[in-house]
Amino acid sequence: MDRGSGSVFSLGSGREPTFFCFFIPLRDSTHKGLGLDTKDLGTRVRLTADPIARALDLDLLEVICQGKGIGLVICLTLDKDGGVSIRDCEQFHKSLRRALDVIEPEPFPYRLEVSSPGVDRPLKNMKDYQRVVGKVLQVKIQDSEGQLQKVVGRLSALNQDGLRLMVSSGKQKKTSEIDLLWDSITEAKQQVEL
Repeated sequence: MDRGSGSVFSLGSGREPTFFCFFIPLRDSTHKGLGLDTKDLGTRVRLTADPIARALDLDLLEVICQGKGIGLVICLTLDKDGGVSIRDCEQFHKSLRRALDVIEPEPFPYRLEVSSPGVDRPLKNMKDYQRVVGKVLQVKIQDSEGQLQKVVGRLSALNQDGLRLMVSSGKQKKTSEIDLLWDSITEAKQQVEL
C-alpha cells in the first residue's frame, strides 16, 4: 500500500508476531531526532505512546530505539488480552505517528515498527503472567546451588511470592503442583499447544 509519503507493509499469521511497519521518507541524512540520544528518544517515545496504547485498550510492552541517522529504527511491542491484530498495530501506528509529528514537526529519518510479542516472548512482569494463566509454560529456574533447571507445566496460580504450575511426570503422566518463587525464576515463556 502506498500513502504518498512512505511505504506500508504488514505481516501476520496467528502464532507468529504480528508486524506493521511504516517507512518514513528520508529527507535529510542527519539525525536530529528530538535532539536526544536513542535512550532518551526511547523514553520520550514511551511517554508519547503509553497514553495512545491505553486509549486503544493495548499494553505497550517495550520500546527500543536503535541506530542513528538514516538507520534509526523505533520498535514498539504491543499486547492485549486475546492477542494483537494487524488492525490494532495499524491504528496504534497511525496515532503514534501523528503524535510524533506534533512533537517534532521538523521531519527526521526513522523507521517505526509496531508488532505483537509473539507466543515465545519471555514473560517479564505480573501482567504478562496474568495473561497466560491456564497456559503451558517453560520456566527456567536456578536452584540454591546455582544450577539451572527447566520445568514445563500449566500455570494454575500466581501470588506475590511466585507461581504454581501443574506438572506431569512419569509414564502415566501423573500430575502434581509445584510452587516456584519469583527469585528463582530466570526466564519463563509460554509454550505452543497443539
